[in-house]
Amino acid sequence: MIDRNSRDALADAIWAYLNDEITAFKLDECVQQVEVSEDATVQKFARQLWLYYDDCKDHRAMLDRAQWNLFQRMELFLRTDNEFDARYRQATRRSFHAVQGVALIALVVQLAALYTHPELWKLICLAGALVALPLWILRRRLSHHLFTPEERRCSDGLCERYLPFADFEDIRCAVRATGFRKQPWRSQLASRRVRSRLMELLPWLLISALLVVCFYVLSPLILLIECLPLSGTLPERIYQPMSRPRAAHL
Repeated sequence: MIDRNSRDALADAIWAYLNDEITAFKLDECVQQVEVSEDATVQKFARQLWLYYDDCKDHRAMLDRAQWNLFQRMELFLRTDNEFDARYRQATRRSFHAVQGVALIALVVQLAALYTHPELWKLICLAGALVALPLWILRRRLSHHLFTPEERRCSDGLCERYLPFADFEDIRCAVRATGFRKQPWRSQLASRRVRSRLMELLPWLLISALLVVCFYVLSPLILLIECLPLSGTLPERIYQPMSRPRAAHL
């Protein structure tokens, strides 16, 4: 379903944000208004945009060159009647590994220890956390390797050069149809900051501390989750390119 009003509203907000006519809070208002749209492309773009601004402290656009180009490609895509789901999908792979067996054994041992010695629950949970944490790190690394390096390089290249379009010809057709004009990136955008480096580090420290507490208190649940199959996803192009891929200027 194409929701032209929502697409135009979001595209106009992106243009205004890139040109410093609105700030992050105004962009966030627009994102919240259009994310209820039934247009799947608008919903996906609204969720994606939220990652690139701070919704707690107002600020002007802070984007490096790659992010600037992505914003412009998203604006251009919204000016068309193209469907994102017709170009990309999430490729998912699952696999079992010995790490699931280790997690299952650790979970059974921990539950048996909690049942037989409930008065030692603090020590037992600590032991479970010491097992669960390295398994969690190993699980993430193994999930990364569900796709070959070549597949990851191909996916990263598509995302960096063309996403949400399929290839350069797809971008060129959209430019011709809409009369879109690219705006040059301004280097000062990358140097803008909302908070000091210390304040930017503080949330990560708090999240890390919260994770440590969760691993300690909820170690049986963490081990249970680690018994599930490994899973990994990558954006996969399903739209057949109309030309040989070239480096895009957007």
